Amino acid sequence: MDEHSELDDLVLQIESEVDRFIGDQSASRNFVAAMLSTERSEVGDYPQASLDTSKEYLEDDGDLYQDRFPKSLHEPIVLELSRAAKWTDVLSAGLWSHAFLLSDKALAVFEQFDLGKSKKYKAEVRRGKEVQRYTLLFVANHVLMEDIDIGECEFYLEEMSGSPKHLVEVSSVEDLKQKKVQAMKGELEGSKRFNRLAYKKLTFMAGHAPKPAIFGMGKLSATETYVRRELYEALRDAGLTGLEFRRNNKLFD
Repeated sequence: MDEHSELDDLVLQIESEVDRFIGDQSASRNFVAAMLSTERSEVGDYPQASLDTSKEYLEDDGDLYQDRFPKSLHEPIVLELSRAAKWTDVLSAGLWSHAFLLSDKALAVFEQFDLGKSKKYKAEVRRGKEVQRYTLLFVANHVLMEDIDIGECEFYLEEMSGSPKHLVEVSSVEDLKQKKVQAMKGELEGSKRFNRLAYKKLTFMAGHAPKPAIFGMGKLSATETYVRRELYEALRDAGLTGLEFRRNNKLFD
């Protein structure tokens, strides 16, 4: 078995552990989890593209850019498609978690909906003499800790690998912030250094559920992205390639 297959197996194993731990919760149907596809039959190499290193295209000061956007230094942003990657409507490129490389077809679907706080950068992807136009859609819509009803939420400790350990009682937003830091330092009971506090169930305060069609989870999760059901259905019906979707099992509104 090659190295990539072993890594894929490990990822699937951890995902299965998390699914079993969270269980089949009757979460809101208004949201759908969205992620870049890693299915080799669809995308080939992952990530599919990488930045051309001859120029600095976006200013990166180390910020997570959850409430602002990186400054454009050169446009279009130029990327190279891997020799073993396939062209898809949404390309993976190892950029920020909430920046999406969209073909014109994909962009047209997204633009039918309220994208909230977002910014578009011109991009082009090359492989040999072939050049295709893309748009980098950067999303800065994020759930804040103050948006959630702590009394109706559940949190758990997870290992650096993502494997779940046990539930952790959280009494307030301030308690959540403190315990997230303690978990990272290995100072929370039962934790080791670089453990994280993740959410098993997240309930929004009345009137605080995200309204934009696509959003991230901010400091609650650095990588997770959700779309509203209307956008999900439009993306699905358009037959776009390069994205995967999973039923929401954790967000309640």
